[in-house]
Amino acid sequence: MPEVTEEQTGSIVLTTFNNGMKEKGEDLVLKDIYVDASTKEAARPSACKLAKQDLPYPLTASLPPVLRGNSSGQVPVYPPIDIEIEEAALSLETGHPNPGSMILKFSSPRKDIVAGGILFMQVCLLYYDFCSTLA
Repeated sequence: MPEVTEEQTGSIVLTTFNNGMKEKGEDLVLKDIYVDASTKEAARPSACKLAKQDLPYPLTASLPPVLRGNSSGQVPVYPPIDIEIEEAALSLETGHPNPGSMILKFSSPRKDIVAGGILFMQVCLLYYDFCSTLA
């Protein structure tokens, strides 16, 4: 069952990350979100330089909302707001590994921007590539 391996790997990643950040005394404020461009997005004339090179690119308030999900339920990767991500002051509170993804919980003092001050984000990971580098 690959799902068990994926969930265990996610747990190791979260634990290692949290412990490492705490040891360094680093804050856990989200500074940027990078996404991979879809084939259609990369082919657009308006695509940024990184997307055209098939590299992840940062989301910014000036970009149109980037949608992800299955074809019948696509949602913005980041809530469409008119400020940069760092200004939302999203601080990582906790994370929960799931098979194929991680659910991250962020809080923000900017309740005018983030409804209720809480934002959940699902991060899909390529566990198979990651697991092969651990072996």
